[in-house]
Amino acid sequence: MKEKSESKEKIVYEKAIQEAISKGILSDYLTRKGDAVVEMLMNQFSGDFAEDSEEPEDKDEDKNN
Repeated sequence: MKEKSESKEKIVYEKAIQEAISKGILSDYLTRKGDAVVEMLMNQFSGDFAEDSEEPEDKDEDKNN
């Protein structure tokens, strides 16, 4: 399951980099180093996507108990 979320995460980062390049944001650097940037982002924020996809706890339920 971890590999699946890592591949989704990588796709999201790659799309963001492509969008930045298309808008001229750091386009020279991202064109040359885009793969390294994706790897750095995945290392820095690994697990954040998995946490976001989980359903939030119902905090009101805790107050009632």
